Amino acid sequence: MIEVNAYFYKDRVYMEDGREYKLGEILLQYLLALELEEDEIDLLQWYHECKRYCEFLRYPETKSESFVFGKEFKRAIIFYNIIDDLIYSLPPYFSRHREQNPLYELLNSHKWMFVREYRDDGIEREYYEQFRVNSYIENFDCASMINDGLKLNEELEQLAIEYFTFMEDVLRVIKVYIPLLEQIHSKNRFLFNEEIADLMLNFDKKKTLETKEYEKLQPSGTMELSYKPLKIKEHTVLAEHYCFTTIGTFLYIELFKGLQNHYLPRRCDYCGKFFLLERTTYANCCTRTVEGTNGRTCRDFGVAKKYADKVKDDPILFLYLRAYKRHYARYMKKRITKEEFQQWAAYALQVRQKAQDNEMSFEEYEKEMKK
Repeated sequence: MIEVNAYFYKDRVYMEDGREYKLGEILLQYLLALELEEDEIDLLQWYHECKRYCEFLRYPETKSESFVFGKEFKRAIIFYNIIDDLIYSLPPYFSRHREQNPLYELLNSHKWMFVREYRDDGIEREYYEQFRVNSYIENFDCASMINDGLKLNEELEQLAIEYFTFMEDVLRVIKVYIPLLEQIHSKNRFLFNEEIADLMLNFDKKKTLETKEYEKLQPSGTMELSYKPLKIKEHTVLAEHYCFTTIGTFLYIELFKGLQNHYLPRRCDYCGKFFLLERTTYANCCTRTVEGTNGRTCRDFGVAKKYADKVKDDPILFLYLRAYKRHYARYMKKRITKEEFQQWAAYALQVRQKAQDNEMSFEEYEKEMKK
């Protein structure tokens, strides 16, 4: 259900459905989607519910179990439909055809084990909906029925683990990947390999025995790697072909390939949303258009804010800009000529440089800028 097959070639990821992504782009989609989801739902509650179903989602094997496990199936179908909504809203699953709820289909493949359901005309339903249990496996009277019951429980356990692992991967994006990315970008530049290694050592040292699995930087499943020809437009290339058992393992590989190739999500300093950094340019802000600003972007505002912060923290630069605006206003009002303004501007730059080089005191500099 949650397996992922992907080709990696240079700075691109090619999915089996033909979609092409930049390296790091799928991780970016999870970061964007899950930060929004965290405001609306309690992902931890879903995680714990999935964990509970790993134990309770089973056909009762004994009479005593029938009182505990016999009422869970319909509720579980409704719950897994909610998780499916999340799964199929994210890549690479959103391009897949959404099948009927896997639990619903599984139970109907063993419907003889549940109370029969009939239509209004008295004909037995082709598909059940209630899945009421009125027996247990120890009460079955032949080996084939017992084996079928035990097989159903194995399939139920595997299904519950898949949903639980997906929720674990979702929480890992929030609890591990976001803090890690913030540390990676703390120097506001791409890191060298040695710096990444040191960062990873310190990041892992914080882990304790009490750390939850979703708080560890690790793949949640397994993968198989092979090299296969991949047709890209008119050319055929030799690409790395991965078969991942979980989305968490895919995101783990994509993260580290992004680290190696400088394709990483980063949080925008202006709007606070994640965007994808590409190796050509390191930037602190994204290029999303800011609403109501005639096409100006976060990066436009970010550069201006960075400069304003620099001015605010630099009294020499602050005095220079204030004097510059004052003289420019005089020029615009024709109180001074263009030549007079240009002469002042050249002189002001020389004075500013002397103040920055400590060749004049700040008091002397301030007096010059007020002329």
